[in-house]
Amino acid sequence: MRRTFLGCLLALLLWPAQGWGAFPQTAAPTETSVNTGSTTHNISMPATVNSGDLLVALIGMSSAGDNNVDPVIATPSGWTRLDYDTDFQGSASDGAGGVYVKIAAGTEGGATVDWATTATTRGVGQVYRVTAWQGTSSGWSIAKLSGFVTTTPDPASLTPLFGSSDTLWLVMGFWLQELELITVASTNYTNPVDTITSFTGSNDMTIGSERRELAAASEDPGTFTLDALAHGTVWTVGIQAAGAAGARRTKLLSFGG
Repeated sequence: MRRTFLGCLLALLLWPAQGWGAFPQTAAPTETSVNTGSTTHNISMPATVNSGDLLVALIGMSSAGDNNVDPVIATPSGWTRLDYDTDFQGSASDGAGGVYVKIAAGTEGGATVDWATTATTRGVGQVYRVTAWQGTSSGWSIAKLSGFVTTTPDPASLTPLFGSSDTLWLVMGFWLQELELITVASTNYTNPVDTITSFTGSNDMTIGSERRELAAASEDPGTFTLDALAHGTVWTVGIQAAGAAGARRTKLLSFGG
């Protein structure tokens, strides 16, 4: 009886927190293209969003065909900008873009969010909903390759501060030229997604992403291939698994007698 009691107590103390040991989960992003020049860019959220989910938005803006100035993108209320880039080659017709995150309140499903700009631009967005993740701002990390001019961008290596974990890795980028698309994903990455604006000509905006699950303390994605030369920026994003930082339950049990 004593041995059984001690075994049950030990199991309670060492039992993993909910979600520990599982990769963060996501699916295809919700895509939006704003194909008319405007300072308002209403980007669609995933249809279902629950409280505590992580929303990861990749946003790109191009002023080509409108006013040919680098737009400044405002960060929407409640969102955190992880990184931002502009003026890829110093060209007057370049654009801007960034990666943004939000820990969801649970009211975002099916709504739109405005990424406003200071200048008239066309815009594109991809929004990922991530579940089974760590749940706090220490559960994400980002690295950047800026100013590439190539058909084979090589995303930056990332060593997150949260250390080794069952991590969801996202490669997310934006580029300008004539609607270059990802034809070959980085090695071991899947589900490449391209979202474009509809302006016909050079310096239009394309954003693209791909993803991978890997338990590791760092990641260095290989090159991906575009169907023609482009210039832009690409990020590597790491999202930590649920329970990885909380580790194990430490509930104290008291017994009489």
